[in-house]
Amino acid sequence: MKSQTSRLASSASQTHRPLPSARTLSFVALSLWLASLALTGLVLYAKQQRMTGAEILAMGWLSPLMGNFAWFANPLFLWAFIRLQTRKSAVALTVLAILLSLDTFRLSNYLLDEGGGSTSVYAYGWGVVLWFAALCVLAAAVGTRQIETRIESGGVEGTDEWFRPIGFALCISMLMASGYLAIQDRRLANNVERERLSGLVFKRGPVCGATEPSVAQPLGRDSGPVEVRLSEGAYGGISYPLNKPTHLLKWGIPVVRVAGRDYSYAPAGDGQILTSVPASDTAAAILVVASSVVEGRHQIGAKLVEQATERVVFDQVWRAEAKGARYCPDYSTSPKEGEQPRKLITEALAVQSPPAEVQGQVARPPQPAENRVNAVIVSNTDALGLSEQSSPQPTKSAVPQSNVAGLRRSWMGNRSCPDNVGWDGWGSDSPVRLDTGWPFMVGDRAFYPGSRERYNALCAGDHAYLFFGVARDGKYYLTLEKRRLSDFHQVWSGLVVIQDQYLSTGDDVLKVDTVDEGADGLTIGLTKEQTGRTAVVKAPLRLTR
Repeated sequence: MKSQTSRLASSASQTHRPLPSARTLSFVALSLWLASLALTGLVLYAKQQRMTGAEILAMGWLSPLMGNFAWFANPLFLWAFIRLQTRKSAVALTVLAILLSLDTFRLSNYLLDEGGGSTSVYAYGWGVVLWFAALCVLAAAVGTRQIETRIESGGVEGTDEWFRPIGFALCISMLMASGYLAIQDRRLANNVERERLSGLVFKRGPVCGATEPSVAQPLGRDSGPVEVRLSEGAYGGISYPLNKPTHLLKWGIPVVRVAGRDYSYAPAGDGQILTSVPASDTAAAILVVASSVVEGRHQIGAKLVEQATERVVFDQVWRAEAKGARYCPDYSTSPKEGEQPRKLITEALAVQSPPAEVQGQVARPPQPAENRVNAVIVSNTDALGLSEQSSPQPTKSAVPQSNVAGLRRSWMGNRSCPDNVGWDGWGSDSPVRLDTGWPFMVGDRAFYPGSRERYNALCAGDHAYLFFGVARDGKYYLTLEKRRLSDFHQVWSGLVVIQDQYLSTGDDVLKVDTVDEGADGLTIGLTKEQTGRTAVVKAPLRLTR
């Protein structure tokens, strides 16, 4: 009789044992956790980089440096899983893991490296959804284990058993919320944002629903220069590349006017060089570029007005998202053809793709290092027994007369140059702010051979020799190039290495006085202006390209 009663009790216990069991649920949770490692967890603004769960697991231990602790839910999850397999309670571990996991939604920046580089989080992938589902199912497994323990021991029902229905409810709610957000984001997003969300669940912040900029009625092609007016804030990097005339020219606009000068690319031998001349005729259109901060976020404004009719061709504003990581609508700082803002401007001005040498990098002339030679010192003031300390101080005659103060191009780097020829080192700060480098002036025409460390020139008839020097380890490296003044075409360039301890005491200490070209290269006359020391060197440079 007693044995029969025991069997009946055991049968009753088996009847009320919950299904699925805690063991089954724990392995389902582990399977979901492992699957989340193979799927996209986070998408970053930097290059739209997709981080899998495994990558996040490998790098996430650095997240406390960003003030986030969601990663620590992973070791707690695994610890709770192990305890469930040994039929022990894992309530506290599971609760703590779920609470830490919620810190995921506070993660706005992702640490890229141990050096502190970070980028903003753009969206969540299915890996995050499965990760949360694994935690919810684990909670259900913990509650199920409590029920099984009570049935086996014949105890009373405990509050921990509610983890089973709560875990299931959290899992269902989380899946429904993710589905709702995914649908809403795709309903509100514009085409570009919707394509970017392909394969993801939902965006971390509001989606961009602004329509892509377009032009109803463009200007006539080749109607004249486009004048760019920059607000004070637009000179900085925020409104890049609209604040750089070189970019607009590379997009196919023939002439860009900025601060009273017309910029364009002109032929220079087999390449192109940036030039500018004073503005003369009326501009065809005015492009107003503004940069401002509204409600703590940067925004870029661009407005194009037809000069003759005062018709507004377009008036577009791009607003920053996620600490300026991207703009709404899309705005690229290095736009390709068909990307904004290049697409909007080229459509408005009805310009076609420019030739390859203008659209991409301007044709690069031979570089000085490609024509490097060692110089032979023909004469040196050291041969007369002068030392660095006893060398005479320079006299006024050592400075070319064209450099005396008061003349138009009085920059000290210009030597033997006419008053209206040479580097314009005393002009406005526009070349620096427009990132063109200092101009070399030939009359009213400016040539921009690119930014360089130092600006020196020796004029000789229809040509100019541009030079600067760097001292390293007892050697003086003199970079020298010959330019034709009519179009600033580079005739040749080279690097002359001079080995002399008295001549190589600092950067740019030697000035070129004379350059004589011959069949065997150059004979260069040099002066060290700080001491008056002179030297003549021979350099077998290749003088043809």
